[in-house]
Amino acid sequence: MEFVEGGPGGVIEAVSYRDGAGTVIAMAPGLPSWDTVTLRRTGAGSPALWKWWKAAVDGTVQRRTVLVRLVDDRGGPMGAWTLKGCWPTRWRLVERTDRQGESTHVEEVTLAVEDVDLA
Repeated sequence: MEFVEGGPGGVIEAVSYRDGAGTVIAMAPGLPSWDTVTLRRTGAGSPALWKWWKAAVDGTVQRRTVLVRLVDDRGGPMGAWTLKGCWPTRWRLVERTDRQGESTHVEEVTLAVEDVDLA
């Protein structure tokens, strides 16, 4: 699979509050949240992603840990992340045409992510 939109990323909410006397506005870190991650793979593969998506549609969200590896153009390792508590928020199958005019199917899945660590 490869990244389609963004890689692992997150944000910590900045929360405003007044100091004890109420005269100065200060900032404090709030809750962190993680960006969704969209992955894609080409070709007809295993139905595992569809089944994971369908379980969520049917009301059974299955949270999983997903290992994502980033590689360079030659396939060499550049980094890896462990995405924890993931579940699919979007699934789709699209048809793409390559430079030679050949048509191929691409499966995309967007994941909600609860936590990220370096692998």
